[in-house]
Amino acid sequence: MWSGNKEALYYARLPQGAVYFTGEKVVFQVVEKVSGEKVLSEQVLPPDKSSASSPEAMSADQVITVKNDGDVDLNIGQVTTPGAPFSIVADNVSNQTLAPGASATLTVRFAPPAAGPYNDSFDIPSNDPDENPVTVNLSGNGVIAPDLTGRFTMLMTGNFTMLRSSAGDSTVMARVLIQNTGNAASGSFKITFYLSADASFDPGADQFLRSGNIPGIGAGKDTTTSFLYKFRHSVSGKYLLCVIDSANRVAESNENNNVASGQIP
Repeated sequence: MWSGNKEALYYARLPQGAVYFTGEKVVFQVVEKVSGEKVLSEQVLPPDKSSASSPEAMSADQVITVKNDGDVDLNIGQVTTPGAPFSIVADNVSNQTLAPGASATLTVRFAPPAAGPYNDSFDIPSNDPDENPVTVNLSGNGVIAPDLTGRFTMLMTGNFTMLRSSAGDSTVMARVLIQNTGNAASGSFKITFYLSADASFDPGADQFLRSGNIPGIGAGKDTTTSFLYKFRHSVSGKYLLCVIDSANRVAESNENNNVASGQIP
């Protein structure tokens, strides 16, 4: 007996971009259990964002769990294959027998070749007396978006001649390479520098230093910006952070790679 939403919604980047998720859009659940019947239930884990850290990622994966909520064995047949750009990349469900309470998983991948919506489905056959097969509807949307990231190409300290220094001063000079690895122009955005005890950005703990504006970067392009700051004390061993798009002006395919960090010598 099946109850619940069986529509999977995925968001993935086009080539040269990272995976784009706009939240947990997939809900699979069974809300009814009937004693004595074989019940095929399907539940979804949170979206797998592991590929989102790679600028070259072009797909989104979703793990689906099939569970026997009934009181007798559930015999599952061969799961059918969805049409492109959907595919099943890991199948531990087909031709399995699930004891009451047991579960198995399969992974569906969405890899759109171009922008636009895509829809398809696949079937899970079984000896469920109420619904055989269960049809799982898939819906995805290929999107175009920028993806801003950066790294320090130079980070040094010293008493530079353009600044007046006194005992205990520490002047930090740096350069940051900012890249748009996405497939759309970014438009203008803000960058902000912080002094931090570690490489992770904590807006409540890190010390604000200064900010500036970048006019925008085209798809696949980059730009370099410089930083110079005089501290009244030694900052050796601490970290200089550059938060890219710190005002969140740009809707990016990956919002989790916007911090460049470097340890101050």
